Amino acid sequence: MKPQTGVAYVNDQSVAEIAPNSVQAVGDLTVIVRATDNAAPISQVRILVDGEGRARSDAVPFSWKWRTGEESTGNHLLEVRMTDQKGNENSASVTVATLAQ
Repeated sequence: MKPQTGVAYVNDQSVAEIAPNSVQAVGDLTVIVRATDNAAPISQVRILVDGEGRARSDAVPFSWKWRTGEESTGNHLLEVRMTDQKGNENSASVTVATLAQ
């Protein structure tokens, strides 16, 4: 999944390595989800920020452009929820520090 922990991004480009469990973003950030499943193909990916649905995709590759500058300055929970064709669900999340522009 992009963003990766331990990386600072400015306008969608990785610019520095930072603390291993941190993500920092300024400007736009393309969220990329690489999801696989042993039971069945992934049929849907939902992307949430602070619990609010922001994007849904039914087509590979799963991606969304996050305009992080529109968020308040501080930490935000980026969560990805994946559903396979059999209805099984899984999720992954990362906290991203943003700087409002």
